Amino acid sequence: MPDTLMDRAAGLGERGATTADSGLSYLPGEPVTVLVRKRGIRYDLGDEGRAIGLAGRPPGWRAAAARVVTESALNLARDGRVYVLAVAGRDLDALAARVAETSANVYDAVLDLEG
Repeated sequence: MPDTLMDRAAGLGERGATTADSGLSYLPGEPVTVLVRKRGIRYDLGDEGRAIGLAGRPPGWRAAAARVVTESALNLARDGRVYVLAVAGRDLDALAARVAETSANVYDAVLDLEG
């Protein structure tokens, strides 16, 4: 049984997907997970928009999320998905951890807009 995300991704063949559980949670019962999609030597790691899906889209959500994502040197899709693209050889475990932490921080930043 593979121990790391990199091991699991290597076992996907040319195309496939796997999910990484970060150990973090947005709130009780809502774990922060990262979906890793493989296409050849390219990987797309993202939160599938879960942070924004849970936090909502109050006025200013995009600017708040963009600030957090920019600080982590990641990307923010128009739909609110936090993601990063990578190629084979990168440390997928470290990237997934960064995506997860950033996603959790985006969730908190957007919630703070309502309080």
